[in-house]
Amino acid sequence: MPPLPPEIILHILEHLDDHSLASCRRISKDFAALAALPSLWLPRIERRWRYGTRFAVDSDPFGFYRDRDQLDVRAVEIVKGLAAGRAERIPPLNELRLLGDDVLNALCKEAALLRDEDEDMWLTRRYYAAQGSDAILRDASLRTWRNIAALDDASAGPDELMRSFEDGVAAFSGFRSWTSEMVSDMYDQHLPALIAACEPALAKIDTPIPFITAIVHATMDLMREVGIKSASPLDYHDLGNHYLSVVWTRAMEPDVVAQKGTLPMTMVSIFTSFIRRLPAAYNIQARPVGFPGNVISCVARRDAVRGEEDWVYVDIFRGSILQMDDLHRMLRDIGMAPDPTYFAPASPSAMCQRVANNIVHSATTQNPGTESISGALYAAAHALFILSPVGRAQHSRWLSSLIQAEYQFDVELLNNIALSSPPTTRKDLLLLAQSIKFEDSEEPTPKTRPESVTIPVGTIFHHRRHGYDGVVRGWDVTCLASEQWILQMRVDDLPGGRNQPFYHILAADGSRRYVAQENIDASAPVSIETIENLLADNEVGKWFRTLDDVRGRRCFVPSAQLEAEFPEL
Repeated sequence: MPPLPPEIILHILEHLDDHSLASCRRISKDFAALAALPSLWLPRIERRWRYGTRFAVDSDPFGFYRDRDQLDVRAVEIVKGLAAGRAERIPPLNELRLLGDDVLNALCKEAALLRDEDEDMWLTRRYYAAQGSDAILRDASLRTWRNIAALDDASAGPDELMRSFEDGVAAFSGFRSWTSEMVSDMYDQHLPALIAACEPALAKIDTPIPFITAIVHATMDLMREVGIKSASPLDYHDLGNHYLSVVWTRAMEPDVVAQKGTLPMTMVSIFTSFIRRLPAAYNIQARPVGFPGNVISCVARRDAVRGEEDWVYVDIFRGSILQMDDLHRMLRDIGMAPDPTYFAPASPSAMCQRVANNIVHSATTQNPGTESISGALYAAAHALFILSPVGRAQHSRWLSSLIQAEYQFDVELLNNIALSSPPTTRKDLLLLAQSIKFEDSEEPTPKTRPESVTIPVGTIFHHRRHGYDGVVRGWDVTCLASEQWILQMRVDDLPGGRNQPFYHILAADGSRRYVAQENIDASAPVSIETIENLLADNEVGKWFRTLDDVRGRRCFVPSAQLEAEFPEL
C-alpha cells in the first residue's frame, strides 16, 4: 500500500487529542516533523491556556505546549498533595505561587471539579486549587501596586499613566478571583460598538472641543447601554461597587433590578479605559481628576503639551460635561476654596489610594452589601501600605491581624511588611510569621470523642429553634466560648446549659455558628437546596473531602486534616 500524502496525514493529526498527537512524534522522523508543526499546536495552546506567559509560542509551539503541560501536571500534583495532607500546607502553596500565572488555567480547572465517583477528595482539591489561584492573583495585584508606587508620573506619557490607572483599579478585583485579563475582556467585548458610535465624531476632529465632546457623549451612552450606571443612595456604599469584577458581573445581569449601579470612581475608571482603547487616529486621552467629594474625568488630545492641555471636564456619575464655573460652584457648595490640584489629572497612585480609602469607608457603613468585609479591608490595607507611607504602621497592623485570622497562607508577606515597617513593630511581625509557620507544620492533636458527644463531624442537621440547616465541622465537650458570649446568648438558660457539648457549624446561609447539642436535629430530612448551599461555601473543602451516604442520610466526609483532629467518627 503506497504511503499517504502528507496532506492526508496532517488532516488526520489535526483530529487527534493532544496526548495522542504528541505520541506520534515517536513513530518516525517524518512523523516527528509533521506532529510538531506550529499549525497543529498553536490552536491547542489558544484553547487550553488563557493566562500566563506567551514566551516562545511562535518560535517553538510544541516545546511551549510541552513545558506548560509539565507545569500543569506539577500544579495538580501539589493540589492533590495538599488535599491528602494533614499539615505543612504553606510550603506547597508557596510553590504554587512561584509557578504563578502559568498554572492559573490548571488551578481554575481543579477549582471547578464536580463530584466524581472515582475521586474521594474532590471538595478538598477544589478548595486548595482555589486557595492557590487566589494567592497568585493577590500576588499579581501587589506587583501592580508596587509598579505604580515606583512610577515617575512626571516623565510618564499619557498611555502609561492611563494604563497604570486602569491596572491599579483592576488590581482590587484580584482579591475577588478575577485576573486583569478578565477585566480587560469586558472592555474589548464592547469596543467595536464604541468605535462604531464614535466614528461620526471623526468629522469634527479638526475642532478639538466639539470632537472631544462627541466622543465623551458616545462613551457615556455606551456605558449606560451595557448596564454601567450610577448607584442609588441605598446602594452607594455596597462594597461590590469598588470591584470592577462585581460591577461588570452585575451589569451583565438580565434582571435590571440586579444592576445596582456603581460609584463615581469606578465609572471614571471604566470611562477612561474605554477611551484608552480607541484607535490612535482619535488622538485622545482621558484621565481621572481627584476632585473633592466626587471623582471626575478630564479629556484632551494626546499630543497636547503637558500643562497646556485644553481639558474637557466630565462628571461621569451624573452624565454631564462641566465648565470651570461649574467646578468652582461645586467647591463653594462644600465650603472649599479653589486649588489648582483639584483640576489637574490625578496620579494612578493617588487614585488607587482613594479607592482603598473608599473601601474602608464603605466597610464601616451600615449597608456594605454582601461582599466580604474582611476581604475588602485586606485589599485596601495592602494598597495603602504599598502606595502611602503615611499611616504605614497602622496598615501593617491591619495586615498582620487579617493574615493571622484569615489569610495564614499569605504568611510570607509578613516578612515583606516587616521590612517596610517601623522598627517597633518589625520584631512582632517576624515573630508572628514564625508562629503561623510553626502552627502550620504541626499535625492536629487528636480529640477522643466521649459518649456525651453524640453527633459525628460531617453530619448535616436542622437547627431546632432557629430553623436553619448546616453541617458539623467540630465539637467541644462543653461550651468553650467567652463568658461574654455565653451571657449574651443566654446559654445558661438552655436545659443543658454550658456543660453540654457544643458544635462548630458551617451554616447553609454561609455563616459560622457555635451550637448547643440540644438544638441540633440530626434526623431532619436533608434537602437538595441545603446540599447545594453548603457546596457553594468557599470553605467547605477545607473541612470535607466529599459527600457520602451513611445509613441512608447524606453527610460530608471529613478531610484528612479534620479526620486527624476528630478520628473517632
